[in-house]
Amino acid sequence: MNFFLRSFLAGLLVSCGLAVVCLAQSPSAPAEFSKASLELHIGGAFVDATGDLNGIFKNAPLVGGSLAYRPLRNFQVEGGLDAVFGAARVNGAGQLSGGGTLKTTDREYFLLLGGRLVLPFKQEKFLWSAGVGGAVASYNEVPVSVPGVRIICNGCGSRQGGGYYILNSFTTKINPNFGIGVTAKAILVNTEGDRLDTSLPFKSRDKWATVALTFSFYR
Repeated sequence: MNFFLRSFLAGLLVSCGLAVVCLAQSPSAPAEFSKASLELHIGGAFVDATGDLNGIFKNAPLVGGSLAYRPLRNFQVEGGLDAVFGAARVNGAGQLSGGGTLKTTDREYFLLLGGRLVLPFKQEKFLWSAGVGGAVASYNEVPVSVPGVRIICNGCGSRQGGGYYILNSFTTKINPNFGIGVTAKAILVNTEGDRLDTSLPFKSRDKWATVALTFSFYR
């Protein structure tokens, strides 16, 4: 069973379980729904064992955010950015032109654009969603900031690429304007470029799974 099918089925199983709990409650009439929302994500990014990053990159913390517009009760379009910190294990060192030591680390960025099927329960109290879309990835070696010093790292490497993602999410609304939930994503991208001080080939097929606590703000 391939990476995306496994990830989708795992997320679907959890989400459906939560949805069944909600459906077990007495049905209610449709409620008004918020059309615009902002989501903030805090969690982790995990390297899949079947991708080229396995054994080279490590699991690492993630933060991100997204904006969504929901023109229909059961559909929304969205765009977001996730940032992963230190997955490539870059720990470089060099000399600054004005004296001192230049240290570098790495950041991985994912620009995500797509759509979601949204299923609300209990007058929008609970929201289950599943989505798919395109992904643009950028892995970058970056200098560690030094207070009072502006650093331009001409020798820092990077690699970029694109692919797609799928997600499952479940959110509980605390009030009409705020909700908390969990979002799981599977991301597959083909990247090429600098090796970032690793053994990666020039071109690689990268598979990620992310799980994050989600804070949602509605309008």
